[in-house]
Amino acid sequence: MELHTVILTKRKLAALPEAERSLLLLLGHASNEINVLSKLILMVRKDAPSSRIAGRVEAGQACVLLRVLVGQLHEAWELFRTRVQRNRPLQ
Repeated sequence: MELHTVILTKRKLAALPEAERSLLLLLGHASNEINVLSKLILMVRKDAPSSRIAGRVEAGQACVLLRVLVGQLHEAWELFRTRVQRNRPLQ
């Protein structure tokens, strides 16, 4: 796998075609939401619960956040599938 670093200034971002700029911002937003939700799930179950009730509450919170994360992953996949994998130029 090769990684390339791209430094985008405001001027370079403004020079991108509208469809590519929109896609870049949407994918960045999806990536940010996925990262935040993943970190929240890890934080909810970080330490051993102080009681059995607290453990169940934390597990419930983790389940709710996990459902939101799965939904966000699905939305990001649909965005990628419809806008990137179409083997045609962006419009």
